[in-house]
Amino acid sequence: AMEEQHNLALLHGYALAENFDFSGFKQLLDLGGGSGAMSIALCEKIPHLHATVFDLPENIEKAEEMIRKKKLQKRIKCVGGDISKDDLPAEFDVALLANLLAVFDEESNKNLFAKIYDNLPHGGAALISGWILDEERLSPDISVLFCLEDICWNAPDVERNFPVYKDWLKSAGFQKIAQKTYFEPTKLISAFKK
Repeated sequence: AMEEQHNLALLHGYALAENFDFSGFKQLLDLGGGSGAMSIALCEKIPHLHATVFDLPENIEKAEEMIRKKKLQKRIKCVGGDISKDDLPAEFDVALLANLLAVFDEESNKNLFAKIYDNLPHGGAALISGWILDEERLSPDISVLFCLEDICWNAPDVERNFPVYKDWLKSAGFQKIAQKTYFEPTKLISAFKK
């Protein structure tokens, strides 16, 4: 399953490279980056980009192995830690949160947005990628099914819709907050620090 997830995330990474303008950004922080697939895909597509994958120490080994396979060790580094407790690693000008926020409760997400905002330089960006619910929260089907699964697993919370994330991002100080579907049914929310 890990291999399939990795390959799907690679596809998302390639699609993201086509759907967001990374030309002004140099250093990506891939939060909860798992196997490193999104960072790998983005660095393959965008020659000037460097990345840091930040995830729990037990997930980082897999990422390091995948990055070595692609010979991208010079451009992607891995840092083990706990997103909810630890400081964010190194300097970055764009933060990526892919399929990450659905598992955290409201307070954790708001704290994370604030932490990202404080660490970003002016003009920096936060990108949220995931199966974000439509406004009425009844679609897309896959997102709703994942929410139901989360409820069955007693997860602290479920996926949300754009107005909720927009509100949280605004509270953290972000501006120019926009959403688009970029890899059906995955949505991308982008937000900028002035």
